[in-house]
Amino acid sequence: LWGYANDYDLPRLVVVNACSREHANYDQTVAQAKDRFGHTAVAAQIPVNQGDGFNQIVDLLTMKAYTYESGGHGKGTPGDIPADLQDTVASLREELVDAIAESDEELLEKYLEGEELDEKTLITSLKKAIKNRLVVPILVTDAVHNIGIDRLLDWTVDLLPSPADIETFEAEVLGKEGETVALPMSDSDPLCAYVFKTVSEEHVGDLSYVRVYSGGLAHNMDAINTRQNSPERIGQSFFMIGRDRTDAGHIRTGDMGALVKLRNTHTGDTLCQPTRQLLLKQVSWPTPTIQVAVEPKAKGDEDKLATGLHRMHEEDSTFSHVVDGELGQTLISGQGELHIGVKVKQLKDRFGVEVVTSDPKIPYRETIRTKGEGHYRHKKQTGGRGQFGDVYLRIEPKERGSGNEFEDAVVGGVIPGKFIPAVEKGVMEGLMSGIIAGAPVIDVKATVYDGSYHAVDSSEIAFKISGMYAFRQAMEQAGPILLEPIYNLEVIVPEEFMGDVMG
Repeated sequence: LWGYANDYDLPRLVVVNACSREHANYDQTVAQAKDRFGHTAVAAQIPVNQGDGFNQIVDLLTMKAYTYESGGHGKGTPGDIPADLQDTVASLREELVDAIAESDEELLEKYLEGEELDEKTLITSLKKAIKNRLVVPILVTDAVHNIGIDRLLDWTVDLLPSPADIETFEAEVLGKEGETVALPMSDSDPLCAYVFKTVSEEHVGDLSYVRVYSGGLAHNMDAINTRQNSPERIGQSFFMIGRDRTDAGHIRTGDMGALVKLRNTHTGDTLCQPTRQLLLKQVSWPTPTIQVAVEPKAKGDEDKLATGLHRMHEEDSTFSHVVDGELGQTLISGQGELHIGVKVKQLKDRFGVEVVTSDPKIPYRETIRTKGEGHYRHKKQTGGRGQFGDVYLRIEPKERGSGNEFEDAVVGGVIPGKFIPAVEKGVMEGLMSGIIAGAPVIDVKATVYDGSYHAVDSSEIAFKISGMYAFRQAMEQAGPILLEPIYNLEVIVPEEFMGDVMG
């Protein structure tokens, strides 16, 4: 997440949560944050009584203690800082003020001359420092008991930059690949909006969550999805607070809202007016970290399962699914066991599909170690025209990774040329399913060198069957072995732990 914020030059703050847990150690966490994120990280709040019974924090900006009553209503009562914390608070307050002052040369000069910085000056300067990523405040909460959340929201509103503080945004000009321009965030400019989330709701349909970077979105407005090159008609729009919707009417620059039933617009798309077509950079989603196989408990639920998985991927780009034809499994991928568990529950609650989860099968391969020969004669007489095909086959191992090969070494026309492709099809069908575990066979050269035919009864199907069974016989003699997959793994560790890891 920190790397993502760095990539997009985003202001940020750090929240230390769960301070009511046993053995909670805020000081250690702050030290780790400073060590990991650098000198810009600075404590802006501290817990008074962390651990069991935690209900009080000190805000180093307002220099007040906030006490939270049990019951979780979440409203802190301001009061005096406890006497036994006065020295600690004074020292941490000085660190915070130092960090703020160092972010502005003019302010630093006043501070070094001994001028007292009032709260208004500190707030104004801190907001500027956060915007410029020169200060990263560290705050305290306990979400389970609703402690510190009100102060976190106050900090978000008062000190984090609003859309009005962001003067320009970067976009790619459609038709000029790679050329980006910095454009003003202005209500008076043509529309440019980014679809950052898609949600499917019962009785409503798809809701496309958008952030407007310039212009505005209004009812019955014509727009174009520049990524899909698809026109869209803007219908009803909403402002969202959780699941509650209120009619928006008009979504201005900097606002976020939701649009209903866009025809061909998905997460990551850009909406513009036809007069100025731009592309906003898509968010790069993290790669999955876990994969699980799923199958419906009830037969006949396969279509419902496919529909549910498709919709959930539309809503959450970090979740994906694939039907692996080789393994015969439907595989779902996500960011961890909790993520996968939530998706399995959604399949049941939203789409009425109960699934059984299991580990994905291992994609084994088979090959051979030595040469082998096989012979198969397919002869069938049923009254009337029969079937006849006779194939002699030789197989040998190839270098690993070089693939399979088929060679025609027949001489003298003992197998007519028109039947050779049928023999090859039979061999290739045998390569798809080995004799040990039914896994694909790799790195084998197969040579057909002899055989016979019947002028009336020989056919393509007869030679295909002969080729397949001749290959299986040859493989039995060629030292078949099972190959396990080898994966390339990249491990990234902090530089300071490199020695321990290598040791």
